[in-house]
Amino acid sequence: MMEMGSGRPARWANDIALYAKLPIDQKIAGIGVGVRSTSEDDEVGGHSDWLRIVWDTGIIGFVLFAWLQILILRAILRMRGSERHLFLALFAAVNVMMLVSNSYTLRIQVGQLYYMILAFIEIPPRRAQAERVTARATDQTA
Repeated sequence: MMEMGSGRPARWANDIALYAKLPIDQKIAGIGVGVRSTSEDDEVGGHSDWLRIVWDTGIIGFVLFAWLQILILRAILRMRGSERHLFLALFAAVNVMMLVSNSYTLRIQVGQLYYMILAFIEIPPRRAQAERVTARATDQTA
């Protein structure tokens, strides 16, 4: 079981065990973005964006990133129409990939495109609201 996915579960277990050994200040604030290990013997490399976020930014960064994901999901669930299903599938796929790989947070080229696409989740409700306001203003002047 631990050798599945090129040994990722074993790497994840190693990363979690190493994180548990960190001093409390590094657990809270992380070891720093881009730092690969706390010593030459303890390299972190579990291929999981979520684990890497905990390592780099600590519990504080992890909670902030998780909150961002929750806000994105809430915005998608508020969407109307068929676009909702497309954005929900994209969100779910990316979050699964971030869990089992270092795909979107750590690979800037792909991550930038993903977040640019997510910018469109707020456009339809605001556009519809603006059209309703314009329609009311037109009705009141007529």
